[in-house]
Amino acid sequence: MDYLRLENICHSYGESRVLGNVNLGIEKGEFITLLGPSGCGKTTILKIISGLIEPTSGRVFLDGKDITDLRTEKRNMGIVFQNYALFPNMTVEQNVRYGLDVKKTGKNEAKEKVEYFLEMTDLLEYRGRHVDELSGGQQQRVAIARALSWDPSVLLLDEPLSNLDAALRMKLRDEIRVIQQKTGITTVFVTHDQHEAISVSDRIAVMNGGSILQFDTPKEIYNNPKDSFVRSFVGASTVVTEEEYRMLGGKKAFSVSPFVRPEQLEISDWKGTGVKGEVLDVVFTGAFYEYTVLFNGKEISVNRLNLGGYDMPEKGDTVELRLRNE
Repeated sequence: MDYLRLENICHSYGESRVLGNVNLGIEKGEFITLLGPSGCGKTTILKIISGLIEPTSGRVFLDGKDITDLRTEKRNMGIVFQNYALFPNMTVEQNVRYGLDVKKTGKNEAKEKVEYFLEMTDLLEYRGRHVDELSGGQQQRVAIARALSWDPSVLLLDEPLSNLDAALRMKLRDEIRVIQQKTGITTVFVTHDQHEAISVSDRIAVMNGGSILQFDTPKEIYNNPKDSFVRSFVGASTVVTEEEYRMLGGKKAFSVSPFVRPEQLEISDWKGTGVKGEVLDVVFTGAFYEYTVLFNGKEISVNRLNLGGYDMPEKGDTVELRLRNE
């Protein structure tokens, strides 16, 4: 049964429609991600769930109750914004405690909860510092601890990693998932980064143009996209004809145009018996060699794992192509 449900949600800003008839059901304790390009409506959905804006039409339900007309402070939602919205004049501990004080939580209970979430987010040693003395990653953890401290029904995360460098994004992405699993809180995460979405989500809602195009597990969305936009937005791919797919050894059926992912293809020295290709370019990325190969008159991308050897096809070589495990 759905714990959080959106029914026929539409929203417009003036004459500009940003959401059209969105339906979404989220189970209790689930981590779901709204994934899509800028302007697709994902943050608008988050604001409607939180009560920051009212939908033009449609209803929002939480645990079987219609909350569409409830004010934000009555919905018991924990929200982490892109800029964290921390109080610079307060210490880490005071920021985490803020929501508990607003709810007039008892002194002993508040102290226990602050201790618990500071420890969970690895912030105990920073409790007395002001937030402007912290790194971006530490500030992000303070924002999450504050959002969780008052036991919200749902945690809403609006691109909380977008201001961090790549290495820190990856580390904190994993930390968010660990915290969510420890608490079991129902979580809605907004991002335009497909790698973030695939790595942390139970299910992903891929959005474009104010609509949800596919809502499914990361594996299903990546391997079996139901829409050409989903295929192109989630992972690199090359569209091929059905005949070309069969030439490469493919057997499965598609609900969209046949395509191949770079990691699905094997590339090897030409032996005169397989499917021929010509290497147009090679990019070494460390873990992989990224090849651009001319196959049947079109360019196709192929990744080959770096196994530490040096006997690899080079630009200009004739090679053999085949699909793995087909």
